[in-house]
Amino acid sequence: MNELMNRIDADKDGFITQVELYKALDLKPQHSEYQGTSVSIDQVLVKLRRGAEKYHNLHEYVNYLYEQFATGNSAFMSFQELMNCLKTFNFNLTHVERIALMKKMDDNGDNQISKDEFYQALVNAGKTSGERGSPKNSQGANTQGFQDSDDIRVDNALMKIKAGARNYKTLADYVKFLVKKLDANKDGFITPSELVEGLRELGIKIFKGELAAIMRRIDDDRDGVISYDELFRALSRI
Repeated sequence: MNELMNRIDADKDGFITQVELYKALDLKPQHSEYQGTSVSIDQVLVKLRRGAEKYHNLHEYVNYLYEQFATGNSAFMSFQELMNCLKTFNFNLTHVERIALMKKMDDNGDNQISKDEFYQALVNAGKTSGERGSPKNSQGANTQGFQDSDDIRVDNALMKIKAGARNYKTLADYVKFLVKKLDANKDGFITPSELVEGLRELGIKIFKGELAAIMRRIDDDRDGVISYDELFRALSRI
C-alpha cells in the first residue's frame, strides 16, 4: 500500500489529487465538465499576472511567488502550493477549474510547475493560440526568446554575485564591500567597465551580451552607472 501511495503521490504531501491519479494511470479527463473552463482559467492567469505591476519585471514577480509558496522546492510548485498561492488572491475556483488550471500550467505533465512553466503561463494569459509563443519583430527575428534568456542569465549572474554575501553579517555589509571593490576610480559609482573588470577579479565572468541586460536590471535611474542603493536593491530582490 505504501509503495502504491509513493508511486501516485508525486508531491509527497500525503494526498492523491485527481491530477496525480490521471498521471499515474496515464489517462486524460474525459468528463464533459472539463469543457468550457479555458476562458475562466485564462481570466485567472490574467488577474494573477496583474500582481507583477508592483515589481520591476515578471521574472521578479514569479521569483517572489515561489519564495512565498514553493515550500518543498523553491524551483517547483506542487498542486497544493499553487492552490495556497491562489487563496491569497481570493480566487474561488471549483475543483474542476483547479485541475484544469494545473493541467494548463504543467506543460510537461510532471505534476509540478517549474518557474519557467509558471512564467510562460502568465506571459501567454489572455492571448489567442496564434499569439502565444515567441513573437517576432518586423524582420522576422525571434525577440521574446532572447528577452527571456537575458532575464534568466541576469538572474543567474546576480545570484552568483549575491552568493558572496554568505561571508558577511548582512547584505548591506557585503554591498559596501562590492562597491569599494568595483569602484576603481573611487567616485562612489560603478561604471559598466568597472563592473565587468571587478567581477572578473572576483571570479564572476560577465559576457559582453549580458552586460546591457544587467545594467538595465540594476541601473534604476538610467544614468549609466550603478550606485550602492541600486546594487543593494537588485541583490535584495534575488
